[in-house]
Amino acid sequence: MTGQELLSSLASLAALSPPSGSVEREVQLLVEVAETRLADLGPPQILRLLEALHRLRCLPPRSLQAGLEQMPSAVHLPTEELIALLAFLRSVAEDSSQTAPCPHQSLTNCFDGLRAAVLDARAALRGRLRTLGGATLLRVLALSSDLELALGVPATASRDGQKVGPALVALLAKQSAERINFSSGTGEGFHKLLLGELTAGGSPQSATLAVASLSASDCAELSRVLAQLARSEARSRSLAGLGGPRATIAGPPPYLAKLVPPLVERLLLQLELMRPEELVVSLEALSLGLGYRSDYLADRFGEALKLRLVPVSCSPQSGLGNESNDGSQLLRRGLRALAWQGLVPFSELLGAALEDVAQRVESGLKLGIPPEEGLCTSLGADRAFAAAVAARQSAISEAAEHAKGKRRKPTRGSALQQEDAAWLEAIRCQFEGAHLEPTDRGPAAVSAVPWPLDAPSLREMRSNWCRVRDWHQGTAEMLSSETQTAESS
Repeated sequence: MTGQELLSSLASLAALSPPSGSVEREVQLLVEVAETRLADLGPPQILRLLEALHRLRCLPPRSLQAGLEQMPSAVHLPTEELIALLAFLRSVAEDSSQTAPCPHQSLTNCFDGLRAAVLDARAALRGRLRTLGGATLLRVLALSSDLELALGVPATASRDGQKVGPALVALLAKQSAERINFSSGTGEGFHKLLLGELTAGGSPQSATLAVASLSASDCAELSRVLAQLARSEARSRSLAGLGGPRATIAGPPPYLAKLVPPLVERLLLQLELMRPEELVVSLEALSLGLGYRSDYLADRFGEALKLRLVPVSCSPQSGLGNESNDGSQLLRRGLRALAWQGLVPFSELLGAALEDVAQRVESGLKLGIPPEEGLCTSLGADRAFAAAVAARQSAISEAAEHAKGKRRKPTRGSALQQEDAAWLEAIRCQFEGAHLEPTDRGPAAVSAVPWPLDAPSLREMRSNWCRVRDWHQGTAEMLSSETQTAESS
């Protein structure tokens, strides 16, 4: 079998993803032959062969290393093949850091080979940046950033069948950072260079012009990459003792911050064209990754998410790349980002979702239909989340009572309204994952119903949440009781 025939056979089998059990033996035979035919193939064919083996989940480290060694120097590859190589390396690196434990030495060798290939590709692309268009520069930036993250901490390494301890994982992470950041292909410097080319010099005017032509999908991808770079730099500063644990949300470095205002403006213009996953990714990146807080942004994104995610669905929705998320997962992520932005946009999306799901509670109780776990979890109505909300609410109420004695003016609102406001702040804090600090927002901020909400709307929102919570917990207790009865009988 020639190399071209082998490639055609593997490509056909990879198209049957996932391959059926009847072809697994044939795949294994072809994999054994593949390593002996690499010398007969050119660079594009070698890359296609490695991609086919990877899709078939039959790419051992030795085959990957042999294939990369057969590839010519990155300097001699066309730009299209260089970008295809980076995309392939990203998929391998991400899978290698998430798959089942493998021997420590094999994983280390695999990651070393990937890093060497990444550094060669970066070095080759440095001399071609002036010839690349904006979309290509963004693609290279995303691939390089994802690769640096994937090659950071091999969390599933093992040695001699034993799970690697935290000390060894930390050592591997340090070695990875040294190989990527302090070599001739330094990741941070390469990304700054890409951003400089993308903005044609880095001035605010050129940044605006560069972002003005991006599509909705490109805007979501750029926001994700910028947030990823900001987190990476924050981690580096934290390890160096230059930043606190919340340094990532405190704000991006200057070379990233200059792109945020034009990106936000472009995102707001493209809002109606964005898919639900793109909306959530962009909002998460701007809020939790880049520390950008804006009432107008939060209101616009909150309304857009409300239109796309309510009624709440647990069915899969298309997302960035080949990933997918169901509506309930997207809702939970959107609520977390809005919780960081502010109380009002968070409460409006939560209220709309609760109103929709509460209507299903009535039908579920009448027909005996158990609730979907994803729905209840997305609204914070599962047992563990509800218990944490109750604890936060109690702490907030105690702080408000303590401050009431020091306040000369009477507190606005009845005791029930104050209790509802404390619940809303508690569930917002729980979604955000923030620590409850008495000086953060203060007791006065939850002593009355927040504007523009009114007391009846807030009361109805809390009542709907309690109904969903009770529906979920009552069904869980009933199923547990039935299971115990069946086991005892």
